[in-house]
Amino acid sequence: MNKLDRTYEFVKMYYDWVCKCLVKDEKYEELAFFKLGVDLMVRQKELINIKYSQIYFPYVKDIQIMKIYPNMSTPMYYKPKEISRDTYDLLSKIWSKDKDKIFDKPIQTYVKSIKESIGDTNFNGCYMRNLGIKLKCKVKG
Repeated sequence: MNKLDRTYEFVKMYYDWVCKCLVKDEKYEELAFFKLGVDLMVRQKELINIKYSQIYFPYVKDIQIMKIYPNMSTPMYYKPKEISRDTYDLLSKIWSKDKDKIFDKPIQTYVKSIKESIGDTNFNGCYMRNLGIKLKCKVKG
């Protein structure tokens, strides 16, 4: 087994472990935040602004790029990004007709809650994007 395979195996194990902890603690909104962050591989600021109206399963459309580039005069958007059926089902589970945005709490509220569930005080929201990139690379490559 080469180094890339070990990295993938660790990332997959970590992803599954975080999901298991959040399910056990019945933190479904945090689980949706985590899974959607991994699936979409976007920045936390971009994730927190996604609305239910942007979801056209299996895609999430019109995700605005929040990173400021020097020559950026108009908003830029990612191409539609695919999400898993599990993530979509979870979003349906937490859906409320009273909410436009999927996540209505501050980013750090979700990150802190995930940290508490998994017992990893080093966890930060950037991990979600990196986990997604590493999981997606293995699937493609």
